[in-house]
Amino acid sequence: MALQPLGMSFLHTLDSQWRIFSPKPKSFWDAKSVLERPTLYLFSTGRALEGFYRAQDEGFLPYAMTFEGFLSTIRLFPQKKRLPSSLRPLFLSIAASKVEVERLGFESNFLSFLENSPFFLSFFDELASVGVSLPSLASFDVYDEYGDHLGVLERLLEAYKSELEGFGYIDEALFEAEFYEEFVRGYGEIRFLVEGFLSLKEMELLNQVASITPLVVTLEIDGYNLDYYRRLGMTKEELERNYRYEIEWGSQMILSKKALPPLGSVNAYAFGSRLDQVALVLERIHAWVNEGIEPERIAIILPDERFADYLRLFDKERNFNYAMGERFSDSSLFLSLQKEIERLESLPPPTSLLELPPLGLEALRAFTLALESQGEIEASRLLQEGITLLAPLERILENRPPSEILRLLLKEFATRRIDDVGGGRIRVMGILETRGLNFDRVVVVDFNEGLIPKPSDKDLFLNSSIRAKCHLPTRLERENLQKHYYLSLLRRAKESVLAFVSNEQNESSRMLLELQTPIFSGKELYERTLFGAPREHKGFVEEIIDSIPWERERFSHSRLQSFLLCKRQYYYRYIRGYSQREEENESAWLGKTVHRWLKESFDPSISQKKRREHFLSLLQKERFPSAKLTFEARATAKKMERFFEREKERAKEGAQPLWLEERVEFEVEGIDFVGFIDRVDRVGEEYWILDYKLKKALKVDKERDLEKTSDFQFALYAQALRQRVGGAVAIRAFYYDLFKGTLEEEEHLEEKIALLPLRLARLKEKNLSFELCEDARVCRYCAYAAICDRED
Repeated sequence: MALQPLGMSFLHTLDSQWRIFSPKPKSFWDAKSVLERPTLYLFSTGRALEGFYRAQDEGFLPYAMTFEGFLSTIRLFPQKKRLPSSLRPLFLSIAASKVEVERLGFESNFLSFLENSPFFLSFFDELASVGVSLPSLASFDVYDEYGDHLGVLERLLEAYKSELEGFGYIDEALFEAEFYEEFVRGYGEIRFLVEGFLSLKEMELLNQVASITPLVVTLEIDGYNLDYYRRLGMTKEELERNYRYEIEWGSQMILSKKALPPLGSVNAYAFGSRLDQVALVLERIHAWVNEGIEPERIAIILPDERFADYLRLFDKERNFNYAMGERFSDSSLFLSLQKEIERLESLPPPTSLLELPPLGLEALRAFTLALESQGEIEASRLLQEGITLLAPLERILENRPPSEILRLLLKEFATRRIDDVGGGRIRVMGILETRGLNFDRVVVVDFNEGLIPKPSDKDLFLNSSIRAKCHLPTRLERENLQKHYYLSLLRRAKESVLAFVSNEQNESSRMLLELQTPIFSGKELYERTLFGAPREHKGFVEEIIDSIPWERERFSHSRLQSFLLCKRQYYYRYIRGYSQREEENESAWLGKTVHRWLKESFDPSISQKKRREHFLSLLQKERFPSAKLTFEARATAKKMERFFEREKERAKEGAQPLWLEERVEFEVEGIDFVGFIDRVDRVGEEYWILDYKLKKALKVDKERDLEKTSDFQFALYAQALRQRVGGAVAIRAFYYDLFKGTLEEEEHLEEKIALLPLRLARLKEKNLSFELCEDARVCRYCAYAAICDRED
């Protein structure tokens, strides 16, 4: 009874080893047990399992389940009450109120911590998956980078377990379980399609399974997961990339080895904005359907599910089926409950005991009944579900006001999804949902660095070096795993197209280079698909002759740099005033904040010995935009220890800070300038200009760069300093690496000062030609590349 490659099952790509019945027992199988006991199939995802069932013939359904369900079945906790996963964040938030989590940069307030609890739970789960305890991590942290943090985390975990014990719960992810041997014995053979990583604990369980029943795993090896599986030592033979293997787990013998198919047709298209990528989606789907491709065999992959909002704008005919559903937080019901919270919080406080409203879940029950009487059935049912969810915590919540309990529930419900009922035949999904599935045609949007691969928050508490030592997947391995999923998807498709955004803020994923994918401009396709026939862009590329309006101009070093890099860019930005949308990212925010802390810490009223202490006190008082940024700021402060040690040495050598974040106004060659100097020190008879840097790599101009350089920041600031202090004083300029505590000198300062008059003379020219720059690489991140016809 052979499997038929129907629907979207991954079986379309698997070899004939995958079948309902084994044709005859292998030498290590018992013939009688194979005939009497069925085969169990395990799959990494529910969608792969769904595809497996859809591929069956004559209505026969074999024994199959997800690997997660299998693990949950074979791990027993006798006489223990398992904690529902939805209550994990709630109990951890209760525990956080009893631990000094503020030292990690997180608020201990119940509702505030609830939002950040996934950071901690995923970290605890990871440690449990490799059997590493928090105290044992100290032996891996040889530089004591995380000593304080690990101590707080250990106390938080103990408080969490204590809270669970008080309510009679256990968190199965963090507790040892008994092995359900009888369940495994019920099968003559177990076959497991592995997608993703296996943890040490999972491998130990598979070893137990294989000691009872023959276990065969199938996995695909490519350049992205080869090193990881080699490190696991799953086979006695050497694994090679680009093969599909069947491995008998117990004996570590390779049963079959088959070459993976080559990549089909894969092309990439560059667009100027995210919305423009919709053009490629619509154009390709139209072409593929006209070719006779069944819509069910087409998939649109979203690395960032928020892109679905763009697709919905153009999906007037409801051709798409959104696997991720719609965010419940966008629903009218959710928004109405938010307004109700605001109303309750705006009520004046009660003036007497008689006016005191009910508290805790009693308040929620009364509110639910009121909604039901008003005909708000959907809202009433949702809150009734919330009451059931929170019932185990009733005694903890008994004194909480109704607005706070409602806010607690909305935090829980905000992550839920509303299924896309009545959607079309073309699937829209995330990359994790594609595991074990295959399609004939695929479109992947947002193929950009930062999304493919998508960074993880799992390195929040440990760096990659420590993670590798305790056998946790490193950041590189997790990123490679994501790339493996994309490569597997593209390998199974006959034709794929990738779209990415290329502008000042975005660049294509480096995986494009690894795939050696041809890249085309999506500009013409975008205009043709969304606006009809292509149009020419010639209005702004002709020669522009103009003069700089000196009566309203004041220059800065960045403004001068813009002029020297590309006069056309300068013209659009500073003369025509075409604004750029500048979104300050977290790194920029952190950089500005560190500069401010340094200014206050190096105030003359603060002694050298107390500067680091004062810096840390400012960090403690700061209100950060996010918990993640709070932790990164603390990590930055930790890395700056070398800087403060270097400052002690420099103080002994006679360095005296004179200016801190100083605003300077000065004139050079008759041109008014303004700027902010990070710091100026007096060192003996010399003045040192210091520019703080938090970057990993610093680039200083070499002598060969002087002819084409556009960086005159230090040259300008040296002129400002000489005008301020008077005379031909000795000046040196340095980039100050705040992590390493090292100074990188601008060795050609005087040469750049000598070049300034020649560069500035160009600014004064009348009938100045604002021509396009010669180096098109400058256009790559320029906001005005589109109107210069240089998006390509």
